Amino acid sequence: MEIIFENLKQQKNCYQQLLIHLGEQQEAVANQDDEGLMNAIKKKNEYVQALHKLEQEMNTRLDQMGDSEREKVARETETLRGEIVLSIEKLIAGEEESRKAIAQQRDELEDQIKQFKKTKNLFKGYQDPSSSKGGGFKGNA
Repeated sequence: MEIIFENLKQQKNCYQQLLIHLGEQQEAVANQDDEGLMNAIKKKNEYVQALHKLEQEMNTRLDQMGDSEREKVARETETLRGEIVLSIEKLIAGEEESRKAIAQQRDELEDQIKQFKKTKNLFKGYQDPSSSKGGGFKGNA
């Protein structure tokens, strides 16, 4: 029982660290800091891997328990599990905010690229006197 409680405390700590690195990720997205974004994601991945290992360990221990012992563990860890759920909900909301911000930046970049291509084509038309667009200078300007 104590081992499961300690495992849950470690999981809670991992989720808290994920929230910290999510904040770093959001800041990097807002500042369009690709390097900072990659660093935050790498740090988050370390904690995700640690969580995966902790969850596997806990599931193994729970599988070794009888029903009454599992029910007792569930009752005695309810508060801690609730705190973990709140952290997970915050992570999900924060990741969704980051996803939306990145999508918006992508859309803005696509618009800039389209505008650049239009401008480039217009400029090209003025440079090439034989262009079918009829632009260009004939040399008598």
